[in-house]
Amino acid sequence: LFRNSLNWTASFFVCVHELFLCFIFFCMMFVLLVNYKKTLRDVEENLDAHRAYLDKYYALHKFIFSGRRNPRTGGCILCNAVSEAEVNEIIKEDPFYDKGIADYQIIDVTLTKYAEGFEKFL
Repeated sequence: LFRNSLNWTASFFVCVHELFLCFIFFCMMFVLLVNYKKTLRDVEENLDAHRAYLDKYYALHKFIFSGRRNPRTGGCILCNAVSEAEVNEIIKEDPFYDKGIADYQIIDVTLTKYAEGFEKFL
């Protein structure tokens, strides 16, 4: 029993270490294109709730930038996440998505090169 628990513990720490390396070297970034489906009036009426949603994920270091698209047909968010499944869970919390005001297009991006200083977002 003791030997098995040591093997389990060792395996656990190997998995944690590998996951840590994935975060460092293979960080997954997602470009989220927000596409409005309803009127700008609907967007404006729910903008405070949407901004609170954005603030939550900035605080959790999941969102790196966000902004309106021009012309004003939606928005764009750069999201740092472990998987597309995590991104989908994050999107479900957006009041724009929840109320049918917007839908999302998810673009998975593998970073191969970035400007000096960007590594603090990884």
